Amino acid sequence: MLDFLKNKSKDKNKEINYNPSHDKNYIWDYFQKISETENSPYHQAIQALRGVEQSARDKEEFLYFMTSDIIFTALHTTVIEEMFNTIQNNSEYTLELISKFASDTQMRDDLINDHTTNHLNYLANGGYCEGCDSCEGHQDLEHLIHYWKQGDQSYFTKLYLEVQTIFCFLELVLFKLIPKHPDVAFLMSPELINQTRGLLASHISKKIREV
Repeated sequence: MLDFLKNKSKDKNKEINYNPSHDKNYIWDYFQKISETENSPYHQAIQALRGVEQSARDKEEFLYFMTSDIIFTALHTTVIEEMFNTIQNNSEYTLELISKFASDTQMRDDLINDHTTNHLNYLANGGYCEGCDSCEGHQDLEHLIHYWKQGDQSYFTKLYLEVQTIFCFLELVLFKLIPKHPDVAFLMSPELINQTRGLLASHISKKIREV
């Protein structure tokens, strides 16, 4: 869930047509095209990070707010990735599915908020949970426990920017690009998304070094 480079696809047996070694990553081309515009996902992530920083009273609260947003956004990103799969399997209803997805935002956010709270409690308790509705996903946070205990703000800041950037980008693909070019949905395989995540991680690392 929170490992930016992890393949979160649950359907391992589904045939994937995209082959990174032979096919061009048109989605990455789209990201580069909008990266210097007002729609830049990275710029949106930076603005979100500044908002979190301004709302926090101290470093501890800043870390807590960042981590909460990271978990919430990662869960939301997983839902968007699943939405791509739904569109691929029901392509004749693409616009209707996207419209329904947009209208269900509040209900979806409430559910994700509940899971976010459970995962934060798991982290705050050093990886211990007596049992909750989110236990199945706790294993995806194990690698964060060390950084959480250390209060590693640099690690969580970079992770925040990565997770927010991919989320903002996939939202643009879902709500802006696919309605105009429905065939794009069939490019959004788990493999392509993973490859794009890796490219985004490198892109963000470069941006951070430039600061």
